[in-house]
Amino acid sequence: MERIEQRFARHLCQKGYITQEEIDWCAYSLQKRFLTLVTTIIVLVLGLLVSNWWQAFLFVCGVAFLRTYTNGYHAKTFWGCLVLSCAVTVLCLLAVPYVNTVIAAILFLPSAGIIARFAPLNDSSIHLTKAEMGAMRKKVHLRLALLTCAFLLLLFISTQAAACLSLSIFAVAISIVAALKNTMVYH
Repeated sequence: MERIEQRFARHLCQKGYITQEEIDWCAYSLQKRFLTLVTTIIVLVLGLLVSNWWQAFLFVCGVAFLRTYTNGYHAKTFWGCLVLSCAVTVLCLLAVPYVNTVIAAILFLPSAGIIARFAPLNDSSIHLTKAEMGAMRKKVHLRLALLTCAFLLLLFISTQAAACLSLSIFAVAISIVAALKNTMVYH
């Protein structure tokens, strides 16, 4: 039985929106976006169970804002990804009350350094070209700069908000370190 994303991609090809060579890419892209949406919803709901709505939202948005371009560790299955994403979210959100301004800065600085140095990652299932890697690197640095400004601002407004943002950047950096340990290819 053909999967729905494969059928939709073939339909787009028949309508002339994509070429025959783009069918697999389109199907993969659709599947990835659907699974990302499902994972995000589940992680947000789980985050709401262990913290308040704005902490869960800020943490998940911080991770998603960076992970879109950094890549990082990829579990072999959807269920592995979901379990790992949920575990990281719960652990980070449970840590928020224990993170003061100093700890937030200590987590943020090396995490931002890891992301700036190693992201984006390229792995065998993504196949990014050098040009694509260069374009993504610029986006990573821009997003990291925006999150750095937000973090610095939040340090003066709300320690818990700064902690959420710091922990989201920390989670992305850990994902990058895990991916590097897994012998993924990077620039």
